[in-house]
Amino acid sequence: MQNDSDMYSVKARFSNTRYGDDNKVFGVLNLDIKDQKDRPANPQHFILSVDRSGSMATRERDGMTKMDHVIHTISNMMRYFAYELETAKIFVSVITFDNKIERIIDKERVSKSNIKELVSIVEEVYPRDMTDIGAALTAANMQKNGFPENIEQTHILLTDGRPTYGATEMNGLKHMVDPTYRNIFIGYGIDHNMRLMKNLSDYDCGSYYFVESAENAGNVYGEILHNVLNEVMSNVVIGLDDAEIYDWK
Repeated sequence: MQNDSDMYSVKARFSNTRYGDDNKVFGVLNLDIKDQKDRPANPQHFILSVDRSGSMATRERDGMTKMDHVIHTISNMMRYFAYELETAKIFVSVITFDNKIERIIDKERVSKSNIKELVSIVEEVYPRDMTDIGAALTAANMQKNGFPENIEQTHILLTDGRPTYGATEMNGLKHMVDPTYRNIFIGYGIDHNMRLMKNLSDYDCGSYYFVESAENAGNVYGEILHNVLNEVMSNVVIGLDDAEIYDWK
């Protein structure tokens, strides 16, 4: 048996031998994703929440501050959108937070014509004041409003993960994470709150990464973009009539 689409193929092979008193037939179901290299990227909106609290001024072992690493990550992401995906519709919002919220880039489509301006805006961000992660999560949830349903939205929180203002309890912050869309949490520095980041990302559409150097930051943003831009299917459900599916491995 075979069933094909533009994105995947499903093949099933069954044994000719029946087993047990109920005459069961065993088989193998293979689901293969087809080569998607010519598939255009889906319209995307990336919401980037940037921690600009005073602790982001801490220098890491490579001599760069946590804030330097954040700016390096975001700048490279936007350059990739502008120069490597110039035909794609990719929008970016950048929200900075300490104990205040500021939208420094608001739903801008990234292109070659505005990339220098967008990068220069991000490069102006500097550390100050306290850390209100709860306010950042709330602002990101609101920022995704106003787009049509066919655009894919991803929130990326870049922080050292130590809330010092507003909501600070883990359970309270967890309830502020919107599970209806993808949230990616990037912890900066070896002293970041790993336990909090892992807890906030612990759901189907959540992910957690750790950055300790500029080189590591490049690997992280590369993996994130690959996973987001090349996703073909999510939350796949396979169903069969009069059959039982189990993972034989």
